[in-house]
Amino acid sequence: NVRSEQVSNRAGKLQSAGNADLNVSQRLDNQGGEIAANQALHIHDQGAKTLHLDNTDGSILGGDVSVQSQSLNNRGKLAAARDLSIDVKDDLQVERDLEAGNALSISTEGSLNNTRNLTAEAAVQVRAKQNV
Repeated sequence: NVRSEQVSNRAGKLQSAGNADLNVSQRLDNQGGEIAANQALHIHDQGAKTLHLDNTDGSILGGDVSVQSQSLNNRGKLAAARDLSIDVKDDLQVERDLEAGNALSISTEGSLNNTRNLTAEAAVQVRAKQNV
């Protein structure tokens, strides 16, 4: 488990054979990096929605994956073997496919602009306070 204001995993690897909890209050830089957990992977900022997550050319993978942040730059891979949940405060631009083995949930307080595939075996749920 990681608790910090800022984490740089640029071109690095953070891996867990079990669960992983990344509580980052300001910035998580995963450009070209990999964050993975065999079980549950939680990336959040304790509900404050102040975290800026940059996953450009990176990978965020897990059994179940939940991301809660102010912003998400996802020009990388974001996938879950089971459930994938994304909750952001700012507008969300989906620029790479999002994949979940079971359920995919996307929520934004802004607008959602999707130009890619949103894939889940059971259900895809999308909520945006502005435009979809």
